[in-house]
Amino acid sequence: IKFLSKTQFTKTFILNNLLFYIKITQMSIDERHLNYVNFNQDRSQICMTTRDRYCRISVDPFNIIYEKQTINGDDASIFEVLFKSNLAAVVLAGSSASTSQRLLRIINLRKNQEIASMMYPTMILRVHINRSVLVVVLETIIYVYDIKTINLLHQIVDIPTNPQGISTLASCHVIGNPEGIGTNSYLAYPSSNTIGEVYIYDTVGLRFITAIEAHRSPLSCISFNCTGKLLATASQKGTVIRVFNCSTGQKLYEFRRGTMTNATINSMTFNLDSVFLSTTSDKSTIHIFKLQKEEKQEEVSKSLTSYIISSASSLITNYFPALVTEPFTQLRSFAYVVSPSEGNAIVGTLTGPENNCVLYLVTSNGYFVKYSVDLEKGGECQEKGRHYIFSNCSNIKKEI
Repeated sequence: IKFLSKTQFTKTFILNNLLFYIKITQMSIDERHLNYVNFNQDRSQICMTTRDRYCRISVDPFNIIYEKQTINGDDASIFEVLFKSNLAAVVLAGSSASTSQRLLRIINLRKNQEIASMMYPTMILRVHINRSVLVVVLETIIYVYDIKTINLLHQIVDIPTNPQGISTLASCHVIGNPEGIGTNSYLAYPSSNTIGEVYIYDTVGLRFITAIEAHRSPLSCISFNCTGKLLATASQKGTVIRVFNCSTGQKLYEFRRGTMTNATINSMTFNLDSVFLSTTSDKSTIHIFKLQKEEKQEEVSKSLTSYIISSASSLITNYFPALVTEPFTQLRSFAYVVSPSEGNAIVGTLTGPENNCVLYLVTSNGYFVKYSVDLEKGGECQEKGRHYIFSNCSNIKKEI
């Protein structure tokens, strides 16, 4: 038997405990799971929930600015914040009434104070906020509240079953226009669960705007641009992305993500001046499409190559049905990103105007990754930095 000196014993004890601490810490990080991730309305912060907490993260500089642990370690389901304010909506996923997924709590984060709470007949699937309204989406009912008073303005009932809570609310965020003057506070949601038709509703005027027949198959994702004037749609097939004028319902653009393989579209986001549109899916590639301006389209159409392609497309279109000709007339992605090895992107957003467009991604394994977009050539985007979200968790506060 070899006896250790007091000094050796102390060093060995410290080393073993340090290794044990590292192992336990790493295990707790790996076991964490992202329940919900979204960017706030101006794309400056990430709102996310895990199995036992909800967090608010600044993206530049990257830093967790708010973090709260739930009561009894219950799952956190939804966490949404109004821009950079302290007004937040929280939905948990516990078994008791106070942590039920049917309970919405409106909280002042700075004061750690509950402003209001509402219990619903069924599970809350989505929550949307802008400077005018708060929208709560259930499977068959949508509630619209005044954001300042939290008074109920309207209930949208008799909607088709929407088990995924597919819906979107225009953020009404315009740089230099903090009041969102000239924007549309529109809400969009599926009008059918058998075809890809979408209803657009004015949450300020409390009136129906239009119905858009976007796809042959049911919808999987819809998204407004910042002003609420454009709507991007994707069906459950996920091969074609379409962009519509919200007021008229006219189709403006049609993009092709893929030809042979279907995909589930997780998110779609316009950049701030609606020149680019990004999509993430359950596939490894993130696509960025460019919405050509009219004057640029005229310049391109003058080229001989474009003329030949246009003529061939017209000829094919005249002699073959739409199912055959659509792939010839749809635009391909302008730029792309291959998901990092840490997991597929579950949400992405484009920030900045056309002359400074940046792509932010959050992966399924908890990485935040930033990419630059080559605005002239497009192609593969260049990674500019990454952060592991869970490694920044600290100073956990117990939920109120």
